[in-house]
Amino acid sequence: MQAIERKRAVVSMLAAAFVLSGTAALAFPFGRSWHDPSNGTQTTGGRAGAGGIYGMGSATDYGITCAHCHIGGKGQIGATITPTPAWTKVNNQDGYKPGQMYSIKVNLTGEHLGLNQGNNNLNGMAITFENQGGKVTGLLTADSGVSSANCQANYPMANPAGKTTYIYGDCHGIVYVPVPNATSWTFSWTAPAAGAGQMTVFYGVVDGDAGGKSSLDDDVKMGTIKLVEGS
Repeated sequence: MQAIERKRAVVSMLAAAFVLSGTAALAFPFGRSWHDPSNGTQTTGGRAGAGGIYGMGSATDYGITCAHCHIGGKGQIGATITPTPAWTKVNNQDGYKPGQMYSIKVNLTGEHLGLNQGNNNLNGMAITFENQGGKVTGLLTADSGVSSANCQANYPMANPAGKTTYIYGDCHGIVYVPVPNATSWTFSWTAPAAGAGQMTVFYGVVDGDAGGKSSLDDDVKMGTIKLVEGS
């Protein structure tokens, strides 16, 4: 219960900041922001972090979504999740093959914010795979080479050069490397062994601007994909 209350406090603090300041809460322009404290006491930057919540709407994020902080968007964007190989079809449902490694690309579609802001055009993405018990299942590997099997405690001080995704902290999801103008992110998921049952993919994509200085009017797309176990 204490862990749940701590997580809920993240959204409460950001909501309070919005009410008291009359402006939107700060967005998260740094990779390390995801596991920085929500009260802004970290030694680097002095601004509020996500407190370990990625906003994917998953059980590991306590149902909190990107839209709880990125508010006022027009709902014009979309997202495509493309696995290679493609999902297995099981009775006309999307499914996964146990033990299969899937290379996955996430694309933001319909971007309309920050297009003329150069390096201030910062978009974002987070994604995870959970079983029916709300536990992250399978092996998540970012294109930067780190995975949930060798989970890193901290984000590097410099963004991994030429990469789009990272995983660290408690490794409950893949997060984006904050690179200006990015609309595509890649990573891989290795499905669990047979018997794991149904999976749900939880994801959020944000069309942002202003270099992470504000989350007001950012556009958000949240989604889920149900995956049944194949053979």
